[in-house]
Amino acid sequence: MLIYIKIVRSLSHSALKFIFRSNHGCPVNVLETIANECFPLHRSDRYIIEDIILQMASNVHGKLNDIRFVALIERIHDVISTQECFAMKYPFNIALNVLLQEQTIAHASNGKYMEAAEGQKHRDALFDFEVSRRHKGLHSKQTQNILNLEKAHHDQYEQFIQQWHNFQESFEDRAERAIISMKEHHSKALQHIEKKLLIKARKKPCLHSKGRIKELRKKETKLAQEEHYGEAQKFKEISDAMEEEERLNNIAFNENSLTHKAADFRKHQEAEIMALSKRIDSQMKANNKKKEADCKRLIQQHHNIQMVLKSKYTIDGQSQFTNIEKDVRIKIDHWKEEKMTKNQI
Repeated sequence: MLIYIKIVRSLSHSALKFIFRSNHGCPVNVLETIANECFPLHRSDRYIIEDIILQMASNVHGKLNDIRFVALIERIHDVISTQECFAMKYPFNIALNVLLQEQTIAHASNGKYMEAAEGQKHRDALFDFEVSRRHKGLHSKQTQNILNLEKAHHDQYEQFIQQWHNFQESFEDRAERAIISMKEHHSKALQHIEKKLLIKARKKPCLHSKGRIKELRKKETKLAQEEHYGEAQKFKEISDAMEEEERLNNIAFNENSLTHKAADFRKHQEAEIMALSKRIDSQMKANNKKKEADCKRLIQQHHNIQMVLKSKYTIDGQSQFTNIEKDVRIKIDHWKEEKMTKNQI
C-alpha cells in the first residue's frame, strides 16, 4: 500500500508540475479552474476547493511555485479522500488525464511539440498506472475470493471433523453402555439360574439305595412288631445312616452338577459378550472407513472447486484486463464529453 501511494504521488506530482508550467506558473486566479478540473465534485461540494485555495492564496500573497501548487492539489485530494460526503464523479487520475490531454493538444496546436510529447508521456504513464491499479485491484479481489473460499472450506472441514468426533464419542458411549447392560443382565440371570438349580438339586430324592433301605425299614418294622426292640433299633440306625449318607452324596453330586451347569451358563454369557464386542469393533472399523472415505471426498470436492475458480480467473484474466483498459478509456471520454458540454453551455 505504501509503495502504491509513493508511485501514484510521484506520477501525479510530475503531471501536476507539467500542468503548472503549461499555465505559465499557474497564477492564483486560474487555480480554482484547474482544481475543479482535477476534482470533478458535485456543485454543492465545491466550496471545499474554494476554501483551501483562498487559505493558500492568502499565505503565498498571489505567488506560487510548482511545489506549492502540487501541495495545494494534494491538500485538496487528501481532504476529499477522507470525507465520504465529497463524492467525485470521476477518479482523480481520470480527471488529471483529461486535463493533461487538453494541455498536450494546446501545446501541439502552438507548435510546442516537445512539450506535447512530455504531456503525452505523463498521460500514458497515468493511464498505464490506472489500468495497472485496477487490474491489481481485480487480482486482489480474486485472491481474496479464493482465500475466503479456502477459509469456508477449512471451516466446513473442521465442522465435518467435529461432527464425526461427536458421532464417535456417542457411538463409544452407547457401545460401553450396551456391554455394561448385558453384563448386568447376565449377572442377574446367573444368580437366578444358580438359585433355581440349587433348590432343584436339594429337593431331588435319593434313588441309588432306595431298595436296600426299604428292605431294612421292613425288617425294622417287623422286629418292632415282634417286640424285639433292640434289634429294631439297630436296623433303624443302619437305615438312618444309609439315608443320610445317600442324601449327602446326592447333594454333593447335584451341587457338582450345578457347578458345571453354572460354568456352562457363564461360558455362554461370555460368548455373548465376545460376540457383542466383535460387532462393536466391526461397526467401529466400518465407521472409521466411512469417515476416511467421506473426508477424502470432501477434500477432493474442495480441491476441485478451488481449481475451477482459479482456472476461471486465469482464463478470464486477459479479457478482464482488456475490459479494464476499455473502461478507463470510456471514463476518460465521458469526462471529456461532459467538459465539452459544460463549455458549450
